[in-house]
Amino acid sequence: MKRESVDRREVSLADAVKKPIVPLLLETMSWPPEGPMSMVFAQLLYIDFCQPNTDVQLNWNCAQFDQLIRQIDCHLGRPKNVRVTYSLAPINTSSATVENSASAMR
Repeated sequence: MKRESVDRREVSLADAVKKPIVPLLLETMSWPPEGPMSMVFAQLLYIDFCQPNTDVQLNWNCAQFDQLIRQIDCHLGRPKNVRVTYSLAPINTSSATVENSASAMR
């Protein structure tokens, strides 16, 4: 199944069951996007992660990430005075892969 049709189905389902959608722009594009999903997206504000500095998307340590967390908190109904901290420590995938490979060989 094509990725586009899977995306369309997910957006349609989320819209039908009234689940929140928080659009993130990771690359420059027109808003709302063209096509069958434009009616759903037209009413939504996106969070713009398009930055000339590619470290923003690698580390997610920026004002846009804070905005994303606030949106998620809002949809979860978390009170504004509750402070949640998130660790953005990078994951060392090379050591995890080695460990998984070694245990799979046993």
